[in-house]
Amino acid sequence: MCYRGAGVALFRENNGKTEVLLGCRLHNPWKGTWSFPGGKAERHEALLAAAMREFYEEVGTKLDLRYVVMAGTYRIRMPFFMWDTILLDIKQSSCIKILSNKNQRLKIYSEFSMLKWVNLEQIKQLPLHCWVMSVIEEYKRVKSKLSRV
Repeated sequence: MCYRGAGVALFRENNGKTEVLLGCRLHNPWKGTWSFPGGKAERHEALLAAAMREFYEEVGTKLDLRYVVMAGTYRIRMPFFMWDTILLDIKQSSCIKILSNKNQRLKIYSEFSMLKWVNLEQIKQLPLHCWVMSVIEEYKRVKSKLSRV
């Protein structure tokens, strides 16, 4: 039996700076660290579908694929463990009203004590889940590669 899971790293541009949506984990494992919404995939569920479902369950907002662009995927493959973090850019920030600038800290569902948009230049000031920086670096790599094309 293999654990299969997926999450969403949601990025946006705000005043010329790139931000990512992170939540502060409320429970163990990794209680008190900042990470992306995500969780276990259901049996026979595609990882993209699992990531979108988990985002909705943990953030309370359905992502409309008309308003986001898939920038890539950060994959972890180990014996008995598979995880995909889907990298998404918001095309129109107005499509996700719950995550407005006015409400940077939001009380939400049981996975996180709060959510907030974090400027990538300031991200290392937070206690991060072990894979967050790897996901951020993959996003930067993909964006850099796309800007050269």
